[in-house]
Amino acid sequence: MSDPRSKDQLPWPRLVERLERSQERLEAAHTDYLEAAAASQRALSEVLKSHAELVDTIRQFASAQTPDAPQQTAVASAEPEPPAEEASSEVVAPAAHSPRVAVRPTSGELSDAELPARTSIPPLPTAPAPTAGTSVARHITSPTLSPVEAPGQALPALKRGQRALITNDGFGVAPILAELLNARGVRARVEGRRPELNGPTDVVIFLGSLRAPAHLDDAMSVVEDALITAERFTTRLMQPGAGFVAVLDSAGAFGLEPFDPVVAPYGATVGLARALRHRHRAANIKVIDLNAEGLDTRTIAQHLASELFEGGERSPVALGPAGRREVRWEPFANRATPAPWLDDTGAPLIYVPGPGAVLATAVERLAIAHELPVAVLNRPGVSTQLARRMAERGVALRSADYDLERLFPTMDFLDALRADHGPIAAIVAEPFPARRPDDVLRWDATRPALDEFNALLAMTINDPLNLLAVGLGPGTPAVVASAIRYFARAESLRRNERLQVRLVHLDGAGAPTHGDLGPRDFALTELLSADEPSMAEVRFERTSSRPITQR
Repeated sequence: MSDPRSKDQLPWPRLVERLERSQERLEAAHTDYLEAAAASQRALSEVLKSHAELVDTIRQFASAQTPDAPQQTAVASAEPEPPAEEASSEVVAPAAHSPRVAVRPTSGELSDAELPARTSIPPLPTAPAPTAGTSVARHITSPTLSPVEAPGQALPALKRGQRALITNDGFGVAPILAELLNARGVRARVEGRRPELNGPTDVVIFLGSLRAPAHLDDAMSVVEDALITAERFTTRLMQPGAGFVAVLDSAGAFGLEPFDPVVAPYGATVGLARALRHRHRAANIKVIDLNAEGLDTRTIAQHLASELFEGGERSPVALGPAGRREVRWEPFANRATPAPWLDDTGAPLIYVPGPGAVLATAVERLAIAHELPVAVLNRPGVSTQLARRMAERGVALRSADYDLERLFPTMDFLDALRADHGPIAAIVAEPFPARRPDDVLRWDATRPALDEFNALLAMTINDPLNLLAVGLGPGTPAVVASAIRYFARAESLRRNERLQVRLVHLDGAGAPTHGDLGPRDFALTELLSADEPSMAEVRFERTSSRPITQR
């Protein structure tokens, strides 16, 4: 009698067919889950909006009942701000670096992933009219640098008797800075690139990113030093009187002015400062971009000491030939001249979605309106249903896997895309969010996102890119967002600013989305005019009719 398990007895074709159907059902279920999660998020946003309106109404009623009560103003100004925006104004400093900044709103602690808004753009036509108590508006701002005098106060963590640890920069600045701090009564010492922090320490001053790196990997290792040092110091940052100061040299302008592209990873230290400030609100966190070009070590140390003892908590601070400067967020002029490349003969667009595919609708509309072929690169763990849905809606589309461990198939895929449609014209990418909140200070969780983004730029290095749009969605770690901002800016500089860079912050801070229209569309269509600047950052938020306290 034959064994029923033998190869000849099993109905292999039917088994394979059933397995394929099962896989399709699982993918469909996963897609339904993602859509349900998105719907839940939208519902939560509406609840929060209604709650905000209720608070406004109660406050207005109370104000009408007791207009002279001094406590009313105190309550209003103390209203909790969205977690993404912290309270403090960023400043810039007296002399020592060069190029531009991008980190600071006047209404709260800004980060590369959070841009405070200064100007209201009318909502899209389909958006419902605002209610009497709340006006919904879109805000678009662009960062610039403005000279600002130092407040004349020391960083609170640098009181007399406090113990400061300075990491060794390797070029002699650290010992001189320690000498200057000791002269002011601060007990300062110098340790290596990754101090063990075994002794009592109140303040860490990280100088690793002050030196010029030899190459990109060297700069990456410096960022790793900063993250490891910050993680080792986390316990002390939870206690009163602690401080962390990060110093970098990206031409003294936080990436808003030309800088050496090899220092692009140093942008992560700006995000590190923001992450620490968000997690340890009682600590004194400060980041300084000092243009050290042409300065000797003592002059550099003196500039830093001056900022530490005169610049107070203001952060971020840019120090360069233009003096001490802070970031201002100015209205972004919205023009209507279409970018010519959009209507070039079917130039292809690459879309790398994240788990939430927050820019999928924007990519769809852009592709359909201008007949752009789209190539979707699917990361491991991202559903392939997105590409199928976009194709069903009329997008000329093809897709492939995108895995850092298997780049050659991706390169072959892009070569075939070029053969059919010509050089690649645009990249729209969404970084992966952090898997867990604790990942924000872990290098092994941060490095892959940066490597993936750089690999994408490397594979299109010879394409005449016109657009590089990055959607920094909910959960994008500040360290990743800040570093990618620098990488994108460096790519624009490498291409002589012919490449338009658009950083779209979609962090769930109240961006209105009604139906299929919303900030995701708005960001990619109305920001691509031919006469726009090469670099622009955008954040959308909901605002109420009550005055906003400027801090």
